[in-house]
Amino acid sequence: MGLGTSPSMIDFIVWKYGGRLDLWIKNIDAIADLTTRLKLKPVAREHLSNMEPMAAETERSVSALRRLDIRGGIRMPHLHFKGEIFLLNDEQWKAFAGQTLKSFQERLGAAKVVNFDGMAELSEAIYAHT
Repeated sequence: MGLGTSPSMIDFIVWKYGGRLDLWIKNIDAIADLTTRLKLKPVAREHLSNMEPMAAETERSVSALRRLDIRGGIRMPHLHFKGEIFLLNDEQWKAFAGQTLKSFQERLGAAKVVNFDGMAELSEAIYAHT
């Protein structure tokens, strides 16, 4: 991937702009593959304001509002890629999520140690979904 994005930089981007950008940044190759393989089309810009009311606001307002809810604004499965947003149906999301979870398993299996905070975060995420 080679984007050179450190965890602290990702945290800053999330704080400033909202959303979980690390999901998109760290899985850019999988997203590129999926959007190409499934021939996904991006959402037209004129439709975004209907799905995400903040999109029509000024940049300053968007930043302020998003800091209140860092999950972003679109509450359906979607991908961000090359400045576009791609909505996914359940089958497409399962394909992306399955591929991403496999990558998570491989990386976690290769980890030698996990610090206390990391273990707490992993535990919370895993038990919330099993």
